[in-house]
Amino acid sequence: MTHTRLFVGDLAPTVTEQDLQALFSAAGEVISVEIKSGSAFAFVQMASPEAAQKAITLFNRHLLQGLQLIVYGVPPRSHPKVAQV
Repeated sequence: MTHTRLFVGDLAPTVTEQDLQALFSAAGEVISVEIKSGSAFAFVQMASPEAAQKAITLFNRHLLQGLQLIVYGVPPRSHPKVAQV
């Protein structure tokens, strides 16, 4: 199964991972939510590219606890190639 990771920015300090889980579930299955400690952003992992795109459409510029969210897709993490000796 392909997972799609989203960046969610401009979070109010009172937003919790549970808040984001509940919100993004309206777009499809949420695999994980991780708010970066001490930051105003999070990463949300959706179960499919379709759910991720729907979440971007629904929640980019969405007002949550007084702040307008910024939501966009993040490319999959790449692993650096190890040089051969």
